[in-house]
Order: sequence, then C-alpha cells, then structure tokens
Amino acid sequence: MACHRNLLKARIQLCLASLLAFVAIGISACYEPREGCLDLRANNFSVDADRACSSCCTYPSLRLTFQHRTVYPDTAVTFQLADSVYFDAASQPYRVQDLRFLLSDFRLVRPDGAELPMSNRLAVRIFAPDGSLKPDSITNDVLLMRPSLSSRLSAGTIRASGRFSALRFRIGLTEGVANVDPASLPAVHPLRPTSSGLDWSQAEGFEFQRMKLLLGLTGSDSLVVSTRRATDHQMIEIPLDVNVPPGYNLELDVRIDYLSWLRDISPSTQSPSQVLTKWIARSPSAFAVTGFRYSLN
Repeated sequence: MACHRNLLKARIQLCLASLLAFVAIGISACYEPREGCLDLRANNFSVDADRACSSCCTYPSLRLTFQHRTVYPDTAVTFQLADSVYFDAASQPYRVQDLRFLLSDFRLVRPDGAELPMSNRLAVRIFAPDGSLKPDSITNDVLLMRPSLSSRLSAGTIRASGRFSALRFRIGLTEGVANVDPASLPAVHPLRPTSSGLDWSQAEGFEFQRMKLLLGLTGSDSLVVSTRRATDHQMIEIPLDVNVPPGYNLELDVRIDYLSWLRDISPSTQSPSQVLTKWIARSPSAFAVTGFRYSLN
C-alpha cells in the first residue's frame, strides 16, 4: 500500500512539473522582447526595454539663456541698441547702432580639467588648401549673438553627466569650421551670411565680430569695427558648479555685461583697430553664469 502511494505521489509530481513546463513554454512563446533605449546618458532611457534599439536614443542639450545687460553698480538694465547713450573712455557720447558676433566650440569642463565637447554633428563641405571642396562634418554649436534678438538657444547635445566646474567657448570659429562652404549649410544656419548679416568670402573667410557705433549725440559720424582674423578669436571660460543628473538637460543663464565689455573703448579718439583691440581685451570679464537648472524636456 505504501509503495502504491509513493508511486501515485511521484506521478502527480511529474504531471505538475510537466504542466508548469508547458505553461512556461507557452508564456515564453507569447512574450515579445521590448526594444528601447538602454543608454543611461539618454533622456529617453527605458527601464522596461529588453533589447537596445539601433537609433532611438535622444540625448540632453546644453541650453543657454543669454541676458543682454548694461550693469551699473546698483542696478542692471537691458542693453539697448541705438536708443541709449554711452560715454567712452574720453567721456565722449556714442550710441551702438548694431552689434553681433558668433560663439562656438562650447565645452563643459570637469574639476580635473577634462573637457566635454558637444556631440551633435552636421554634414558640410570644407574648402581644402587648394580651393577644392570635400565632404566633411563639423560640430553644430555655432550661435549668433545679437542684443535683444538672441535669448534662449541650444549649444548642442551632451552625452555625459556629473560635476562640471566651468563653461568654455570661443568668440569666433575653430579652424575646421572657418573653412566651411556656407552654401553647404541649412538656410537659417548662423554661418550663412543671409542669416547672420555677417560677411563671408572664400579669400578672407567669415567675419565673426562686428559693431557699428554712432558718434556724438546726433550720430552724424559713425565707426564700424569688425574682424575675421584667426588671431582675434577669444577663448572665454566662465566658472560654475553644477552636478548634472544622467539624462537631464543643463540650462544656464549667461549674462553679457556690455558696459563692462565696452568700458575701455574711445571711438571719438581711437581708430577702428584700436577700438577692436580694447573690445577684445575686455571679453573675459563681460560673461558670467548667473543661474542654472536641470530639465527632462
């Protein structure tokens, strides 16, 4: 009798095991692995995905809100073109009719000095030394600055998180970008002369910084200051202290103090090249990060 009960028990266990195996096989046959982004650096990282997608990941951006300001000891006001009167180093009045410049080569800097450049690329044509054109690509991080018209802009895509201690960029262009054929760029790109209002020629390259001043209270005389020389490019580094979570955009408020930037110029007594030299020398002190945020959208 005991032997019979043991045999019956063994058969029941075998049947249960077979049933469980059958159910497991059925569930496995019905389940389809889910494809999604498995890169922790992406802002669409999917915790439910089983298989990495080929190109569905999207990455955070470095977003810059530029504050165009005239900063006085007790207040700061919006920098105005044409309407406001300023006084140069010789105490002579002038007005700024137009001012525009290009920023590029944006990098976040870690406390140990390591740099994180922007990762978004743009297909272009580049002029070779012999004047021929060849296909290439550039980092798509060129921004056009114009007071009152340039505010919230994206410098590019970032594929890293963690702590950063500085924002580094240049007024001007890198050598590779400076050799781009503007006709190979999208119509609204800042390097297209029709979009930026800045000049370009194959022989002289891109004009990347320009200002037109009206002299005196009536503005009967004017002075135009501009440059496209590689030796006039200016590297700017702004201290900051951020710890960016994985997958989040970094949004920085960047103040440009034009009163500080133009403090040493004397358009009433200086030549355009002398004004440009003074303007360039004051560049590092004109930029400051005044706030930051992290966002997912």
